[in-house]
Amino acid sequence: MLLALDAKYALRKQLMRKFPLTYEILFTPGNLDERLVPAIAGHRRLKRLLDQPALAPLRARHPEILYRPYRRYLANSFGKGRRRAALLHHYSRFGACVGATFYQLLLQQRPPLWQQQLGGADFAIRISFTAALHHEGDLQLIFEIDSQPLYYVAFSITPGWLVDSSAQDALLIARVQGVAGNSEAIRRATKACRDVSPPALLMSAVQGIASALNVEVIAGVTNQEQLTANIDADRNVHFDYNAFWATYPGSASPGFHLISLPLRPKPLSQVDCTHRRRTRHKRQFKGEVASAAEQSFRALLR
Repeated sequence: MLLALDAKYALRKQLMRKFPLTYEILFTPGNLDERLVPAIAGHRRLKRLLDQPALAPLRARHPEILYRPYRRYLANSFGKGRRRAALLHHYSRFGACVGATFYQLLLQQRPPLWQQQLGGADFAIRISFTAALHHEGDLQLIFEIDSQPLYYVAFSITPGWLVDSSAQDALLIARVQGVAGNSEAIRRATKACRDVSPPALLMSAVQGIASALNVEVIAGVTNQEQLTANIDADRNVHFDYNAFWATYPGSASPGFHLISLPLRPKPLSQVDCTHRRRTRHKRQFKGEVASAAEQSFRALLR
């Protein structure tokens, strides 16, 4: 029995080395959720969409994007059909509103959506393609201090039904992650940014992007749905997604926390009087970041 199991695992490793895509098609969970004919039709539809001229720089740099439905993508429970639906929706949505240079800018320049000098340091939130971690979203925001990345948020625009929302679109956040070994820089950045943490500022920028795209729902993956935490035991993932989303008013769907936009924080009258001034300043600062991100992102769309 043990010899048979050893032979089975050895065969799988050999397949992974020689035919990585074939292996993933056969063994990645959820890849057998469609019949052959619809799967072929869906693949051809995705290829036609990704063959748009505006996507040429992206396809040239990352040709594997066409095969993303066959690999883990966005959420732990998504099968091949849902992965393809997310990709089709994201690139259809952006194809209808971005110019010919949009992806080239993201790949080459990582343009800033917000930047400001605070406490003697230069802060910025930049947008880029997710590159190596494409499985956790198609776009990412990067929070930087003096050009040093501190935190990332990765997302895609998906159909609402994919996250059990009645909205037409949902901005699905699949990754919120700090850079290891930068805890002191993160503390310094939080203090300089009026006690607003880097992930909270990235969420403000996400709200600005959602507003620019007229997206009314943000969906955040839970600990159970987050990909890296569930499929890669060698990576240390300490971010508590459930606790983070609990700080935002919303509702739970299976595997996701749904946040309706625009956010409606509780009235200041319900905040302890000793914290009202600090809370007002923090909200004002986050609003400024959201507004700057929205305006900058609209400029990129044009």
